[in-house]
Amino acid sequence: MLLAKSFILASTALQIQFVTCKTEHFQFVKSGDKAVIQCSTGEEIENEQLFSLYKRKNSGVPVLIKSCGENGATDRFVCKRQNDMTLEFEWTAQTDDSGVYLCAKRYKNFCLGSSVVVGGK
Repeated sequence: MLLAKSFILASTALQIQFVTCKTEHFQFVKSGDKAVIQCSTGEEIENEQLFSLYKRKNSGVPVLIKSCGENGATDRFVCKRQNDMTLEFEWTAQTDDSGVYLCAKRYKNFCLGSSVVVGGK
């Protein structure tokens, strides 16, 4: 309960709000293959650094995986602009990467859920 309250407080302070949404699609990849999550906004992306990728844990609480403004040479997850309205998060999939991923933009209320299944049928 304390964790949930802390998350709500942090979300409010950072002006990030997750909205319950249906998963847009499933992606099946083998361990070692490239996984890609596309975040489409429907409007021109002016600042990709406002975007982040979260993974929903079994408890339902999203955990920050990657912020677009923090690309480094050793990062597993890379954020890059695909076109004017789409960003991509890509990484080399590992077995424990299976789960529901959410794309979030600060100062807006939207999410895009994508399920990634690594090594499963």
